[in-house]
Amino acid sequence: MITVNQATKDAWLSEVSQKHIKITVTGVGTIDESNIEMDTFEIAESIMSSESIEFVGCIARKLSFTTDAFNSNYLKNKRIKAWVKANDTQWISVFSGIIDESVKTSIKGLKSIIAYDDFYRLSLLDASKWWNSLGVTTIYRSFLSFIAEFNLELYVSWFRNGEYPCFGGTKKHVKNFTALDYLKQLCQINGVIGYIDGDGLFKVKHLRETGTQAISWAKDFEYEDYDVNPLDRIMIRNTSEDSGVFYPYSGQNTYIIQGNIFAYDQTASDLLEMAENIHDEVEDISFKPFSAQNTAYPWVECGDKVTYTDVDDEGVEQTVTVMVVSRTLSGHQFMHDTFSAEGEQDQRVFITDLSAQVEDLQNQIDEEDEGREDNNYRGIVLVEFTDVPEVEVLGGIGEVESGIVTEIS
Repeated sequence: MITVNQATKDAWLSEVSQKHIKITVTGVGTIDESNIEMDTFEIAESIMSSESIEFVGCIARKLSFTTDAFNSNYLKNKRIKAWVKANDTQWISVFSGIIDESVKTSIKGLKSIIAYDDFYRLSLLDASKWWNSLGVTTIYRSFLSFIAEFNLELYVSWFRNGEYPCFGGTKKHVKNFTALDYLKQLCQINGVIGYIDGDGLFKVKHLRETGTQAISWAKDFEYEDYDVNPLDRIMIRNTSEDSGVFYPYSGQNTYIIQGNIFAYDQTASDLLEMAENIHDEVEDISFKPFSAQNTAYPWVECGDKVTYTDVDDEGVEQTVTVMVVSRTLSGHQFMHDTFSAEGEQDQRVFITDLSAQVEDLQNQIDEEDEGREDNNYRGIVLVEFTDVPEVEVLGGIGEVESGIVTEIS
């Protein structure tokens, strides 16, 4: 959650306050709300891309608006920043990124602009050569090298598994490996959410340590009567043929990390410790699927918790706490936020955006599970990276020896 003073919060919650927008394009100029077409200003962001819990993030924030300025300027690939404020209180940074589209509209004198934060830029940069030439180092020091190599501004971050070797006895050489791929795998092996804030700084969010904001008014607040079940066991393996390690011994909702470059050729003891650290990071994290539109709270970030007041079936007021997984900030004078989260109560198959072309094998699991009296792998979450071509669905019984899965039937 962004730190702002109480006067700023009060101004945003006032129905009569004046909202202001400032947008700067490096080397071109600055505009304000008077240059932006009504209700075209919008910023969309999210920390999860599926209906299952995932600890990766690194999803590009998007800014879009239509303006009567910059008509004679070439804007593509230029850096753009945006701020908002209410009355004469402090400016809040809400976007920093690169313009991807700048198109003159059918209405003379207007230009439609779309920009994305630096995750989009990093998705276009090949990191294979950098990774393949990286010497023996720790995971965290590889991150510092990455920051310098790919010109990414960093806010001080820490990782539970940062002091482990970057790779085991042998390093896995990669092809078609982007800078964004590196960040996603770094966040995944540490159980954190990577994001770029409104100032353009790369940060990681520890979902166990987020703030909470009470929402004073909301329109169309809807929510499910269940919470998405939290993950309670972590498994790390290199391929679907690999026995892997897991922590703890037992669990009902397992998060499988497969094909992660930082797990390649690591010792079983190090992998087990890494799995325990990830478990400590993500244990008990859950959220309630919901959607709501409310007045703008530009200091709230994805991953933060918000509370709404609702009335139950007996007319009794109750407080409902939810986690903002996705948000859209839009409008001008009546600027508002749309907060939401999607999720299935019981996770059976988890196919993340880190995977190559794979298909949802939910029906296959259901058929395989039918008739089983015992199933230690109920609620498997599978994460498989692009360099692992197949997806294996686990629905059987694992025999355990010293924390290592030795056989899956």
